[in-house]
Amino acid sequence: MLLASIVTAFLLLVVVVVVYDDPLYRRVAPIAFFVHLGIGLLIVPLVSYQWDIIDFHSTAVDLLEGTPTDASEKVVAFSTFQAFLYLLFEPSVEILIVFNSLLAVLVAIPASSLTNHLYPSVNGTNAVTIFVLFLPLPAFFTSVPMRDAFVLVLTFTALALVVRCVLETSIRSATLAVPLVGLIYLVRTEIALLLVLAALGGVGTRLLARTVDRRFDWRDASVALLCATLGSVLFGRYFPLETLNDQREIRSGGNAVYLEGLAYDSWLDVALSIPITSIHFQFAPFPLHVDSPIHFAAGAYNVIVMVLFVSAVRSLHRRETKTVVTSILVFTYVGGIVGYGLFSSNFGTTTRHRVLFDFLLVIVAAPVLTRWYRSLLERIGDRPHEQNDEHEQNNEAGELNARLEIGSQHPDDAHHGERKDE
Repeated sequence: MLLASIVTAFLLLVVVVVVYDDPLYRRVAPIAFFVHLGIGLLIVPLVSYQWDIIDFHSTAVDLLEGTPTDASEKVVAFSTFQAFLYLLFEPSVEILIVFNSLLAVLVAIPASSLTNHLYPSVNGTNAVTIFVLFLPLPAFFTSVPMRDAFVLVLTFTALALVVRCVLETSIRSATLAVPLVGLIYLVRTEIALLLVLAALGGVGTRLLARTVDRRFDWRDASVALLCATLGSVLFGRYFPLETLNDQREIRSGGNAVYLEGLAYDSWLDVALSIPITSIHFQFAPFPLHVDSPIHFAAGAYNVIVMVLFVSAVRSLHRRETKTVVTSILVFTYVGGIVGYGLFSSNFGTTTRHRVLFDFLLVIVAAPVLTRWYRSLLERIGDRPHEQNDEHEQNNEAGELNARLEIGSQHPDDAHHGERKDE
């Protein structure tokens, strides 16, 4: 049955590749599928950590057999999908590994769509596709037989639909996004709330840009303050102080703990801890945390994360963007690392939860990554130097035309102050 599941998943991928019709994706998606599959079937079983694999598996088996389960609603929500796969094939975590490999490969499609909307002047999303498919730690965690790949593909698809809905006032996109966000709410409540917050921030950005006689900057204090206030209310509603402290205590076991002993006695404590908890969530483990080969691997990967973060900031600063899309992605990223940082205290779990935000950094860093990608192709001889020069000249001409047309664009269409990319 394992072979049958692999064939089925691969055939589904072939259908997607044919419909999506992207030349690079067509070449690398099958490779990425088998890379994820190899990681899940060969490497994951060798790792000593079990995470919640057994919980999801046993809950799925209970659902399949009609046995009452005492699992949480979130576990039951995903285990229902897992039980469906077990019904089609067999009750084995290897079946979930196969379809997680498929779902992980599909994430690159909405990620590319978001990149195109964010940077209209950037020609191509090949670099984003490569990074999303082959970043090492995300490739590992999306191959683990749990819900990470499932949540990622739903989240980025919903995010891409939200962007289209806000940009184009698309009823069709809204109709598709609402049930997706509802499904995410069942599996990961905090991410669904984050998407709602980001959507409201995008709407606020667009409305304010239409009502003031100037170009709107996504850093405008009024929208940011409104979203921060709403986000705080939603966060406090679903994660009261007692829950925050309980979650930190639950995650404080093992040898991957950071900020040990941190507890919240008031919401002032929560507010004051945001900078340090957010930094730890995005960048832990730090060198002093490393005391095992797995910790070293996570720490080494963090060098990539830091490069992505710097590249993302530079790209936003130097390249023309669609302001509404920028606000949606920035609110998603900042709200996510702040929220997750408050109740995370174990970088073993943190590195898995932040894959979503690592991919957001990849999208925002697209101009820099694209430049590196083209430079690499030129160096390895896959692309003639003359052809690359011609492409760069055409790209520069397109950017010049875009700058000349800025004055006639609507204020919510472009980020003010484009500069030449390095």
